[in-house]
Amino acid sequence: MEKKLILASTSSYRKELLERLNIPFQTRDPGVKEEIIKESLEEPRKIAEELSKLKAKRALRALDEVSIGSDQILDLQGKVLGKPGGREKAIEQLLELQGKEHTLITAVCIAEDDGDYLFTSMAKMKMRALDKDAITRYVDYDKPFDCAGSYKLESLGVSLFESIDVDDSTGIIGLPLIKLCEFLRKIGFSIP
Repeated sequence: MEKKLILASTSSYRKELLERLNIPFQTRDPGVKEEIIKESLEEPRKIAEELSKLKAKRALRALDEVSIGSDQILDLQGKVLGKPGGREKAIEQLLELQGKEHTLITAVCIAEDDGDYLFTSMAKMKMRALDKDAITRYVDYDKPFDCAGSYKLESLGVSLFESIDVDDSTGIIGLPLIKLCEFLRKIGFSIP
């Protein structure tokens, strides 16, 4: 039986990444209230992992489906930074991140009827020292209001960084494709 692939996300970034694999899939809103999980857990990695599992499982509706859930959390020395939602909050987040190292955590859960697989990508990222004018120019250009930490690495956001240490840069955008391909091949998807 051929499995149907479901992306448990409304993120245009994750959709674009998954399209790169040339596998037919559908997107489905998992309808997860993220704030409840974020309030019940403290450790940033656990938050991302629990949310990715919950999203994947909520989007799964049939025995012949495989669902991919993902969540991203920015960990600044134990403090969680999420999506800013607007210009002022984005500027505030970048002022807090400038000149410091943080970890961008991307957890992925692949759920199917007989179990699930979970993996987590960790990116150590050092933002260069920036003044408020540079940050404001960046925010006005990229409008990163729907991105954890208020930057888009796939766009001008790359200019904000001094160094990035990660095994798979697609994880920073929202879906680590190298590891995802490995898991999808294991469960029967043909990926070159």
